[in-house]
Amino acid sequence: MKSGYFAFKKFEVRHTESSMKVGVDAVLLAAWVNLGGQKVLEVGGGCGVISLMLAQRYPDAFITAIDIDKGSVRESDYNFNHSPWPGRLKSAELKFPEDVVCSQDKFDLIISNPPFFDSGIKNPLTSREKARHQGDLSVFSLLDHGGEILNEGGKLSVIFPADQYHRVKDYAAERGWVICRECRVRNNIRTPEKRVMIEFVKGNNGVSEEIEIERVTLFSDGYPTERYRELCSAFYLKF
Repeated sequence: MKSGYFAFKKFEVRHTESSMKVGVDAVLLAAWVNLGGQKVLEVGGGCGVISLMLAQRYPDAFITAIDIDKGSVRESDYNFNHSPWPGRLKSAELKFPEDVVCSQDKFDLIISNPPFFDSGIKNPLTSREKARHQGDLSVFSLLDHGGEILNEGGKLSVIFPADQYHRVKDYAAERGWVICRECRVRNNIRTPEKRVMIEFVKGNNGVSEEIEIERVTLFSDGYPTERYRELCSAFYLKF
C-alpha cells in the first residue's frame, strides 16, 4: 500500500492532508446507513471516505461532501476524481449550516461523522483539533438545522459517542425528530458500547412507532464478527 493511502476493494483514499483520516466510525456509518433517495449531503467530509462508500453502494446517488478545511476539500476532490464515480461525487468548501441553507438545495439524506470532543478549547490550532472539536459543527447543530435542507421524508444519519445517547435523543425529540433506526456498537463482548448510529426523520412521516434497534459487536476472540463482516466485507480488502 502506498504511504498516505488507504486501499479499499473498489477505490483508494489518499488521506495525507485531510483533517480526519480514514477511521472505523466513518466506515461503519457508511456501511450501515440506508439511503432511500438520490441526493446526499455529507457534512464534514474530510477525505471523503463516507461519500465514496455511498457512491459504491448506491449507483443512482449523487453526493456532495462539504468541509470548512481547505486541505480536506482538496483531498476529497482528488479522491473523487480518481474513483470509479467522479461524475456522481462533488466536494465543496462550505460551512454548515449557513452556506448550505442559503443555497436552497434539498437532500434525501444528510450524513455526518461530526466532531465529538468538547475540550473547552476556543480556538483549536491544528486541522485535526478543529475536526475533533465540537464547535460550530456537532450532532446538535445538525439536529438544529438539518430539517431545513431535507426533502420530505429525508433522513439525517449520524454517529456519536454512546455516552451522549440520552442527551442527543432528548435534544432531537424537542426539535421534532423521530428515530427510525438505531445501532449501538462495541469493540468486543467485554467492553461497553462505544458508539451509537442513528437515522432520524423530521416528524412521523409514516415511520413505525417501533424503532429498529441493533447491537453490533466488532470483534470476538480477536476476529471480526459475522455482522461486522456482513457490513464491511464489500469494502475492506482483508476481511
